[in-house]
Amino acid sequence: MAPLSPLPYSDTFSDPDTYVESLLNFATSSSLFQTLCGGVHILDFFTREPDLYATVLPGSWREWLQERGVEDILDLLMRENLDQFATTSQGTIIERQQNQELPWRGGPRPPESLLCYIQDIRKHLLRRDFQPPTVPGKLGLRNAERGNLSRKIAVGMKPKKIHEVQNFAQYVDDLASEISRGTSCEITHLVDFGSGQNYLGRALASQPYHRHIVAVESKKHNIEGAKSMDITARLAEKGKLMRHKREYRSQIVALNSGKGTANGDPATPEDNLEGMSTEAVTEAMAKFSLKEADILYLNGEGKGSVQYVEHMINGADLSPVVRQIKNVSRATGDGCAVETIEKKGPGRCDNMDDLDNRKGLERPLFPRTDVHGVDLGNPPEAFNGDIHLASQEGPPADISASALSPQSLMIISLHSCGSLVHHALRSLIFTPSVTAVAVIGCCYNLMTERLGPPTYKLPTLRPCPNPRVVATSAACDPDGFPMSERQARYLHGHGEGVRLNITARMMAVQAPQNWTPASSADFFTRHFFRALLQRIFLDRGVVSVPSAADDIVGGCPTSPDAMGTEPIIIGSLRKACYTSFVSYVRGAVTKLSNNDPVRGPIIASLMSGLSDNEIADYHTRYLPRKKDLSTVWSLMAFSAGVVEAIVVVDRWLFLKEQRDVIKDAWVETVFDYQQSPRNLVVVGVKKSS
Repeated sequence: MAPLSPLPYSDTFSDPDTYVESLLNFATSSSLFQTLCGGVHILDFFTREPDLYATVLPGSWREWLQERGVEDILDLLMRENLDQFATTSQGTIIERQQNQELPWRGGPRPPESLLCYIQDIRKHLLRRDFQPPTVPGKLGLRNAERGNLSRKIAVGMKPKKIHEVQNFAQYVDDLASEISRGTSCEITHLVDFGSGQNYLGRALASQPYHRHIVAVESKKHNIEGAKSMDITARLAEKGKLMRHKREYRSQIVALNSGKGTANGDPATPEDNLEGMSTEAVTEAMAKFSLKEADILYLNGEGKGSVQYVEHMINGADLSPVVRQIKNVSRATGDGCAVETIEKKGPGRCDNMDDLDNRKGLERPLFPRTDVHGVDLGNPPEAFNGDIHLASQEGPPADISASALSPQSLMIISLHSCGSLVHHALRSLIFTPSVTAVAVIGCCYNLMTERLGPPTYKLPTLRPCPNPRVVATSAACDPDGFPMSERQARYLHGHGEGVRLNITARMMAVQAPQNWTPASSADFFTRHFFRALLQRIFLDRGVVSVPSAADDIVGGCPTSPDAMGTEPIIIGSLRKACYTSFVSYVRGAVTKLSNNDPVRGPIIASLMSGLSDNEIADYHTRYLPRKKDLSTVWSLMAFSAGVVEAIVVVDRWLFLKEQRDVIKDAWVETVFDYQQSPRNLVVVGVKKSS
């Protein structure tokens, strides 16, 4: 079930413990790594004195880098075979007399310290190569054709999402099957944390997997959108509102009893509506109405199901979700069908047996609720021709014993943001019905901090940080990073515990191995424009000089009382704004001026009078330093792969530390890195009780 190695580390290391110790030692002892991963930011580049480029990089590096293009530098960092620079069997780069003068790509060879740093980063990166599931010993379906998503299931997905859902659905299905075979407890439900539009759940509930999915999502509009896509994909029918007309009319009359029309005739139900308030009409309509509470898809034997649960996951306690999970019918049926009851032609359904014999219909198993979701209990057995429901004591007769057995849940998640992965892993430990987890993380910058602010103060992504970002970075959250005691108590030269600030964690989601000459040139230009605009902001008084030596220059507004403490965030601009620096400045200032009613007029006033010639002059003066900025950014993105390794390893360590509960835990790749760079899944399997 688990891969041969629990972590995809380099062949340089003999076992996981050796790799983990080397990783933590390097991350806490290399000052250059700490500087490039958390110690510098692009906004700092043209506002620092002395020059940031000269401060961060050694002189020998700068001398060599000056003669190299950015593409050569990227190749050296990530693709060039370092064996040509002579390495020992232990992997330490040495000088060989016969190779000392050999050129590299028509120029001098890289400095030895740069080569050593590159090798240190490379050997501590987790391997990201992906092998298709047809490889023996690899989880996933052996028949590749079964993994292809049908057109109706792939509706709304981009190629990247199709790749992710197709491969992860195969992986999850095979993993759940392996766990069921290897333990005494069969996986009954897959609980998707942060299901969003439920792309993954829709695939797993459908052919060929037919899994029972509990889609947990905090945003109601995402749930409603997912249900609409279920209908589009023909996995569900549009819900019907059903009303008991006779009882509904009686209720209307009862609410306005004794009231008559203007000519003295008795009032009809429709007449009574005229004298009622909107709230009373709504209440009357709701009281004797029936509506699907969740759109629960009930299928035949061996078929899948989907249930949506609106819930904000903010800790390890999964009981609010577990209590809402519905047992599903095992009765024979065809395909996916929403629990609906239809009229029998133009007349009525005379009895439940007649209703049950209708093709494609089953007895409704969901709770009787009104349009507000209020439980109506068991209605009378006989109504008019709209619907006919039989009152029931206890569970419906068509639920098998297996459906009533204790639930065994497996938590899955495709790119959970921030600490949501932490909650999933802790739920495995603290929720008895959770048997396993298989989660893929992203958005490391949104993780909370367990140890509080970093031991060494470094410039943050936003100099006067957004309150939400500050809260997630500086709060001492017991569920935050690091999760493992190994990393939380790791002793090093700066003290105790591994700490990563927001900038380091944000850089960890970069994918430099996927950069092309065109794409890298594009975002290097964008970074250059933004950094240079920050210089203009400083010169024009829009932002102030730093109050401390390690603050970012120009981060905070000059007048906090007037402009608040929010950072100046420009965000995306129209493509035309990036055709020239003049267009960029004009577009950015216009957006800031129009979108912020408080600070916008102040920024517009301070930036007024700035001519196009002055803006162009800034561009001319600073353009020779664009390559320096691009070089530092490349080094930052390359180095930040180690940050991601630290985060992923911490999650694996946490599971391994729960020896009394966890049977097995590992990390492996489930996507092609070029398609989806966040391709590492963390898996944990609980011991059988």
